[in-house]
Amino acid sequence: MLKENEVKFYNQNGYLILKDKLDKNTLSDLKNSTTQLIEEFKKNQSTFIRDKNRNISKHGKMFLSNRCEDFPLMEKFTKGNFVKSICRSILGEKIYLFNEQVVNKEPQTESKFAWHQDSGYVGHDHKAYLSIWIALCDTNENNGALRILPINLEREAKIEEHVWSEQSSDLSMKVQEEKSISCTIEEGGLVLFSSRTPHASFPNKSKTLCKSLAAKIKKKFKKIDIILSPAMGGVILGYEIGRNLNLPNIFAERVQGKFELRRGFKILKNSKVLIVEDVITTGKSSSECNKLIKKSRAKLLGFACLINRSHKKKLISKKIVSQVDLTIPTYHPKKLPSFLKKIKPTKPGSRGLK
Repeated sequence: MLKENEVKFYNQNGYLILKDKLDKNTLSDLKNSTTQLIEEFKKNQSTFIRDKNRNISKHGKMFLSNRCEDFPLMEKFTKGNFVKSICRSILGEKIYLFNEQVVNKEPQTESKFAWHQDSGYVGHDHKAYLSIWIALCDTNENNGALRILPINLEREAKIEEHVWSEQSSDLSMKVQEEKSISCTIEEGGLVLFSSRTPHASFPNKSKTLCKSLAAKIKKKFKKIDIILSPAMGGVILGYEIGRNLNLPNIFAERVQGKFELRRGFKILKNSKVLIVEDVITTGKSSSECNKLIKKSRAKLLGFACLINRSHKKKLISKKIVSQVDLTIPTYHPKKLPSFLKKIKPTKPGSRGLK
């Protein structure tokens, strides 16, 4: 059941982000069912095809619809009390399952979803419905995270004009994209949004970006023994960089709020270590990882990240190799632009985890 302030935020903004709502067992069940479904699909279809199960794939973009009944664990979740309680908090007691689908975007493709409202696909006037979007992996702008254009459902809930986009092969609408937000969340998080809420997502460029960053790393650092990443944001990136450079990679995770090496991971004495992050802002996570390197009596070579937004605020002095350097404005809480005031503040990262 959603809290009163969460329902109010949803109605005033057209969306709501819920973090850490799925327990490990449920998340594992959904991942396993989804993996089976995708692998089954790949074995039978490789081009744009519609079949009796309404499965669609084009340019690495897959819709696998209305299949949960073939996967008992997925069906149990989809039709279970957790989903029902969320729906009833927003829609009232009488609820119906309109559609369910798995959406997968393969990396290194131009597959994206144009700006649209889900109601634009219905074809006739109807009552707005609720979508529950579940992240089965960490999502960010590099791997094609969902983007939302906040709207007040109490005032702006109309269906806009849509046209067919040849570029993305789906319906498209015009929006003021600069007012949109990126729903960057960790696995197990949910995004609730109305069928009237404009949303989009961009291509999954994770492998392409990692390959480019790996080339920069190879040029800068001649000899690397192992890659260390802080969980959770750096895990996928560290793995991909390691794969591209044919290097072992490990990650540190928090235990009672402090980074530790678990799962049999270790750093050998005198080994040369590169710390790989997704985003470096202050450098706190990287500095904490460096303590593990010092404890192992190994040598820190430097840092690598997709996005470096640290500038003069970083706590680290070693060279940072990045794919992109960004200057992002910060605001005093009392001087926020009006469009930012509508967005519920969140604190990313794992520092608060115990």
